[in-house]
Amino acid sequence: MVLRGILWSQTHPAMGCVAMNDFFKLQFRLWGILTAAGFLGIIGTVAGFLGQYAWWLDIGSHFRIQYTILFALLALCYLMGKKRPWALACLIACIINAIPVAAYLLPTRGYDTITGSSLKVVLMNVDTEHGKPDEVIQLLQRENPDVVILEEINDDWMKRLSPALKGYPFQVIESRDDNFGIGLISRVETTSTQVVFFGSSEVPSIIAVMKLDGHPFTLVATHPLPPGGQEYSFCRNEQLELVAAYVRTNQTNQNPLIILGDLNVSPWSPHYRDFIEQSRLINSSQGRAIHPTWPTFSPLFLIPIDHCLHTANIAIKSKRVGKSIGSDHYPVIVEFGMKDAKAVRRAE
Repeated sequence: MVLRGILWSQTHPAMGCVAMNDFFKLQFRLWGILTAAGFLGIIGTVAGFLGQYAWWLDIGSHFRIQYTILFALLALCYLMGKKRPWALACLIACIINAIPVAAYLLPTRGYDTITGSSLKVVLMNVDTEHGKPDEVIQLLQRENPDVVILEEINDDWMKRLSPALKGYPFQVIESRDDNFGIGLISRVETTSTQVVFFGSSEVPSIIAVMKLDGHPFTLVATHPLPPGGQEYSFCRNEQLELVAAYVRTNQTNQNPLIILGDLNVSPWSPHYRDFIEQSRLINSSQGRAIHPTWPTFSPLFLIPIDHCLHTANIAIKSKRVGKSIGSDHYPVIVEFGMKDAKAVRRAE
């Protein structure tokens, strides 16, 4: 097109000037779009590092992977356009965002060695209004899990799922009309269960003591409020703090413990880091993969907020994200068992 414009300008000088002007306007518009994208990325990057000071700043912390990719592409574009200072600035911004992601992924490790039997758990935030029960049932039939954790369930959901759950003798169901119903369904020997409310949000969590090869362990299913405002953000952070306090109490007895749930927080949020420091739990994705789960309707903005966290004496055999079930969350599928006591001592 540029060559055509040049040839046209040789025979029609006035029209040639118009064509060249349009070409330069297009160039300026392109660089303007790139600059605007970089500016927004910088705002998000800085906001994320200040997330502990305001709920709306914390939103910027969740998209470190997207910022990393964005600035890598911008650096390449600016380098090709021979705008080296801009390319260098984007490269620096790329590295700044890549460091937290790398810290989450490194050091790379294999899955733990399990002594004895293992269990498969499926965590599903089914999306109360838009999820598809038939696809949830298909996943259950395909995976045949030992334990199922359902979030955002109501009475209608449980009525439609109940035929697929008949083979599970242990069931604790707290269905609600809002998006915070929760259920724990198990075929594993379960010695005790309780529904608890961590914090002022009054959304239910479930604590179950189960046995694997005769050894007891604790499973916690929880679902804090999404941080969609100052009040909701406070409630989420409060619930994470109280769950961490419960974990510390449990660890005094050296009981194996595993937590699964939509925690509505990504690994790069300062509130997540506080939770990990207080609870001393291990993220089952740490050193392995990102495992993004939400939002399914916008793949470019996928982030990991559905988590499986555990104590050091739990061994993770595998973890993966399942196929879509019609929800705005992908399901999480985890296989775990008990770690050998000698391996735990070596890790300490």
